Amino acid sequence: MAGEHLHPVSVMLSASLAGFQDAHTQCDTADQLAEDTETQLKHIVRLHPRLQFLRNEWLTQAASFQLLQRGFSCMATRFQTLKEEKSYQLETVDHELHDTLAALRQRVIEPCLQPKQTPSKSDTSLSPSPSPQKLPRTLYDLIDDQGVDKIRHDAHNLVERIQRVAGEIDRAQQALRQFSTGDSEMASDVSLDRHQLTHIQSQRDKQVDECQRMHNELAALANHCHQLESVSRDPGLLTEENLLVLERDTQELSAVVSELQEGLQFVRAIHEEVNIRAQQYDAIHHDLKTLLRQLNRAMPTVQQLFRDLAQIKWDCTNLFPDTDLLLSECAGLHAWYTEFSRSYDHLLVELDRRRRMQAQHMKMAQEFASHLAMLHDTETRERDAFTQTFGQYLPIDLCTPLMVPPAQYTLTTVQDPGSLPQVPDAALHEAKVNIANRSMAAAPCDG
Repeated sequence: MAGEHLHPVSVMLSASLAGFQDAHTQCDTADQLAEDTETQLKHIVRLHPRLQFLRNEWLTQAASFQLLQRGFSCMATRFQTLKEEKSYQLETVDHELHDTLAALRQRVIEPCLQPKQTPSKSDTSLSPSPSPQKLPRTLYDLIDDQGVDKIRHDAHNLVERIQRVAGEIDRAQQALRQFSTGDSEMASDVSLDRHQLTHIQSQRDKQVDECQRMHNELAALANHCHQLESVSRDPGLLTEENLLVLERDTQELSAVVSELQEGLQFVRAIHEEVNIRAQQYDAIHHDLKTLLRQLNRAMPTVQQLFRDLAQIKWDCTNLFPDTDLLLSECAGLHAWYTEFSRSYDHLLVELDRRRRMQAQHMKMAQEFASHLAMLHDTETRERDAFTQTFGQYLPIDLCTPLMVPPAQYTLTTVQDPGSLPQVPDAALHEAKVNIANRSMAAAPCDG
């Protein structure tokens, strides 16, 4: 009976030894992968907090620089808007002032209003006078040139300041464009949260469990081969029951080997996952160190940019209020010169009005004086006739007031109006036209 089963035992032993060898190879491979996984995991665990620190540092500095860029961009945009607005206002006021001054230069003072040059009291010699004082011939000659020159000088300086600040902003913008905090998609996209590390450690635990299961299967295969070897050496140990067990275990050999192959694939997959994560961590670590080195090398430039931007902000803080003040001064000067020209037109009209009124008053006074003289003559004749007809019969004591002569009146000028200059008709017409044009321009337009 035992001899009949020796051949099947040898066949099963040969197959089992081959399967055991295959399983042993798979377990060794799994052990190597697990050992490498453990090494990679330790590397990840050691590198994880360092990566978190480096990435937070890089993100903080990058965010600060981006904030600087956004702040400067807003400031530059606001400066450009104010620059255009103030430049337009300055240009407009300058043109208006220029036109007003040009009108004053063209407006000749009427000869009747020009002051007469009088010789100096100390000039009694017969030698030629050095150079007579220039008399004003136009309205421009009557204004303060120094005030106009100062306004224009201040405006010129202000424009230079605006251009200087604009140049500083352009240079700062160029520096900002050239400087970059760098970028790393892996450093930005790969998660460094704690749960990622926990997940890797959990996968490693699963890998260890799978390796242990594979070793258990390998131990079972080794025991099966040992049983077959014992039976083959001592056929007396083989019984029908033992043969059935050995045949069943041998039949299951291929399934066990397949399970070990699947286990090896599972161990390999976890190894690849951890290895990929380790490579990612190494790449992130390299990128972050490179980016932070770049930032450190550029730090003096960034600090200078901060100082430049602070100075630009300070300049802008004082620049535009100074511009508003100058605009106010220019507007006030323009308004004053405009009123000066306007008042000159009204002066000519007022002179003509007063001259006509003075003539009218003089005529009325003369007419009233003539009327009073006529009344006095008439009264005198009436009284003389009464005296001649009746007075010779009346005693003087009867009515003494009848002997008093009639009242005689004279007109006295309390305030001498002086001699007013006569405005030429052409100048008077021009002044009235100017006044009418200003009134039409100032009137609100309908619809």
